[in-house]
Amino acid sequence: MQKILASSFDWHNYGKDTIGARSDVENVKIENLQSFYRKYYQPDNAVLVIAGAFDVAQTLSMVEQAFGPLPRPARVLEPTYTRDAPRDGARELTVSRVADSYWLAALYLISAGAHPDTAALVALGEILASRPAGRLHTALVERKKASQSYAWILDFAEPGCIIFWLELDKSHSMAQARQAMLVELEGVARKPITAAELSRAKATLLSDIDNTINNA
Repeated sequence: MQKILASSFDWHNYGKDTIGARSDVENVKIENLQSFYRKYYQPDNAVLVIAGAFDVAQTLSMVEQAFGPLPRPARVLEPTYTRDAPRDGARELTVSRVADSYWLAALYLISAGAHPDTAALVALGEILASRPAGRLHTALVERKKASQSYAWILDFAEPGCIIFWLELDKSHSMAQARQAMLVELEGVARKPITAAELSRAKATLLSDIDNTINNA
């Protein structure tokens, strides 16, 4: 994952692992941490989440009492400005390790999470990679060319990406899986999404939202 993102974002920090280098964690000055904390850990840059069975009016009153007196910060959070140039072709990378299972991934850059197209991309990920009806699952997993299929939509505040994954083992051919995967992904234009596929994806996604809300 780290290498894939690094190869996809040349300059933007989305290409950097959020944990950072171990040497950074071990050697950072306490003054740097304190400065970061004072700048970002303030009320205008936080989200309060309340879960469970509670009285809304009473809870909002308690929130107002606890957080209302906090002053608005004087500092300003400047917007970021780093953007990568448009791609002029595909990029490929291989990470070799000793293992009994393998991962094959295809990443596509997408717009920011707030863009209207994001909802369609989330549905597309469900249609292509879900189990058991997803196109990747049907074309590869059911035909014993891969073990599992996944789609991760990184719908960030700024332009992010969607990643399609296949899990393979030693019985699978990486070359055959790669070819079959790209046929399904790149073939969407030639084989448009059907109304039944979209309806099924919507139902699953809405159910996921309900399950998330109902799980404290």
